[in-house]
Amino acid sequence: MHDKSIAVIILSKDNSTMLGVCLSALKSLKDESVNVYVADTGSQESTKVYLKNLQEKQYVNDIVMYENYHFAKVNNDMVKYHINHESIVIFMNDDVIVNASSIHESRILRDQISAAGNNVGTIGIRLHYPSGTCQHSGICVHQKGDVFHAYHIGKDVWKPITSNLFPVFGSTGAFLMVGRETFLEIGGFDESFDECFEDVLLNMRYIENKFVNGFCGKAYAIHHESSTRKKDPRMMEKVLKDYPKILSKYQEIIPRIESSIRIAKHDNERLYY
Repeated sequence: MHDKSIAVIILSKDNSTMLGVCLSALKSLKDESVNVYVADTGSQESTKVYLKNLQEKQYVNDIVMYENYHFAKVNNDMVKYHINHESIVIFMNDDVIVNASSIHESRILRDQISAAGNNVGTIGIRLHYPSGTCQHSGICVHQKGDVFHAYHIGKDVWKPITSNLFPVFGSTGAFLMVGRETFLEIGGFDESFDECFEDVLLNMRYIENKFVNGFCGKAYAIHHESSTRKKDPRMMEKVLKDYPKILSKYQEIIPRIESSIRIAKHDNERLYY
């Protein structure tokens, strides 16, 4: 397996229809360097049978069963113990539908950042709703600590970015490319987070450790947002529990990495993008 091989890690639970579309899109790339791993986080038996059938049809290289969903813990475990020897990892939601640009252009940006003499951190891409509206075009952090997407639910902070940029603050975990060794080197996702912001902190950790994060505006994928997880009545409770954690990490790390982040201006306020 050559040094540009990629492990795509997808967490999924009882989302057979969407997962099938996701895996079909990956298979249609016909890229032998891309291997797909599904972490099932507690599906019912009928879904497990469906997954096994997909594996037999070579839509997925391996399936690992977990009892419960925990984004950070499951992804960390997959990278440490269950993928093969791929040098690049893509964390991807099971409701993301890739195309020929998604992985190919991301690889090119990794090479561009490296050729410029930098250690490569995270790479993200544009995510669009099925309607074509841009859902994600990078993560922004306001200087007081609010974390948000540069373009989300039709709110135009900037026009969707269609060029490659680096350095940037980072990108969402719905599609996030990293180097396997560097991911393990910086400690992976922070498992103290229950529901969200693990991806935000990972981007910050890369910058803190002198890596350069990039945003690949030349690449995009379709994201059926909120299809990945079923509605959780405790969702807001979990988000509110995690928010003070990311704010604390932000206040600790940002002073050390501010000079390494692209500074943007919007409405006379300071943003880090």
